[in-house]
Amino acid sequence: MRAYPVEAFKQGVSGTAKLNCLITVDGRVTDCQILSETPPGYGFGRAAIVVAQASEFHPLTVDGVATETRVRIPMSFTAP
Repeated sequence: MRAYPVEAFKQGVSGTAKLNCLITVDGRVTDCQILSETPPGYGFGRAAIVVAQASEFHPLTVDGVATETRVRIPMSFTAP
């Protein structure tokens, strides 16, 4: 809720965003790029980055070794 775009919250607007992020070997989320956000102009892409970077993921493992990998992360925001 803290990451919900303020103007969208005030207007009761829901939205979505798709990110492309790097998951590090220790599960941190970095280097995110916004691939899309709907509706435009409300900041749902930036909000999705904040949420993603506050999350922890399990890194990809190859032959039992954690490996950095890029992932696409879809995110939905539903107006309260």
